[in-house]
Amino acid sequence: MQQIVSEIESQTESVTILVVEDEPVLRSSIVRGLSKLPDADVVSASSVNEARQLLKAITPRIILSDLQLPDGIGVEVLGFLRERQLHIPVIFVSAYTQSYRHQIPLHKDIEVFEKPVSLDMLRKKVQDKLQLNPTPEALPFSLVDYVQLACLGNHSIEILLELDGSPSGRILIVDGVLWSAKDRSGLGEEALRRVLFSEDTIARCRIFTGEPGQRDIFEHWEGVLLEAARIFDEADEFLPQINTVGNSMEMSALHPGPDNHDLLFDIDDDDEEQLLGMLNEVPSGAFEEHTRERSPYEAVEPAPPPIPLDATARRELFEEHYDLGIEKLLDKDFPGALNAFREADRLSPGEASVTANIQRLREMGYE
Repeated sequence: MQQIVSEIESQTESVTILVVEDEPVLRSSIVRGLSKLPDADVVSASSVNEARQLLKAITPRIILSDLQLPDGIGVEVLGFLRERQLHIPVIFVSAYTQSYRHQIPLHKDIEVFEKPVSLDMLRKKVQDKLQLNPTPEALPFSLVDYVQLACLGNHSIEILLELDGSPSGRILIVDGVLWSAKDRSGLGEEALRRVLFSEDTIARCRIFTGEPGQRDIFEHWEGVLLEAARIFDEADEFLPQINTVGNSMEMSALHPGPDNHDLLFDIDDDDEEQLLGMLNEVPSGAFEEHTRERSPYEAVEPAPPPIPLDATARRELFEEHYDLGIEKLLDKDFPGALNAFREADRLSPGEASVTANIQRLREMGYE
């Protein structure tokens, strides 16, 4: 399977996208978001000079640039393109569009958007400009993302796993507590580790409202995910990108039915369309807050306190949650942004940028 994928990829021409943005977290979010497009190779620069140096070495198909940069203005990128006689689309995204609009030439290949702009809109705009066709791999979230976001948002979800067309396992999260996991080889944390990195697994997610049964995962979810990454010797790749899409995971939603152990492949088209729409609204929309009272299970058997993290791992998790908060702000998902910033504040209390964002969201009425 891996060999076939490699052969296909080697025959596919990649699409180079240049992102010019000086704010590190925002730049990282945009790069990660655009990387989900099919065959996209996203490179980034943090200044006008860096962009110029990159344009001497690469020929992007499209450029996304901020206007106000540390050593100049993004409009200078247009001059670099003229030097190389390149005619490619340029999208300017800035909070200062009015200040620079008179310097931006009117042209069909130049568009200007005022911040905040959602990542979803940027992806669609780039996709439209380059006439890219979405692929099953260009989905918003991986299996790890769903586990993480469900736990962060105190949601109850059931993730049903398939392998080679037949059921292969299940992950259950109850009110944000990582409750249980099973695969064909066993139960608990070991089963979870196996399915998290399974290349050919299909995961189907739905809201859970039933009785959870016996719990077999007792560590805090952060510790479980960290340990899984370490065991598979992928911590360097996995931890900084815990919110990136998994190349081999296909996520789809199933309508909850009377029997929570039924795979329910025969849902009608209306239900499927509604639930797939829910899946794109993350975090709250993907798991849809249910109206029942909070489950008593966490109160009866609370999750143990988080296992101690070393300074590097804690910082990586902090940056990941802060990054997620910025992304949610761009998408105008303010409750999701507040949850992410609170988690970042828990990992590294008193960070000025986190405190300021939490305070700003509270002033907007989000608690």
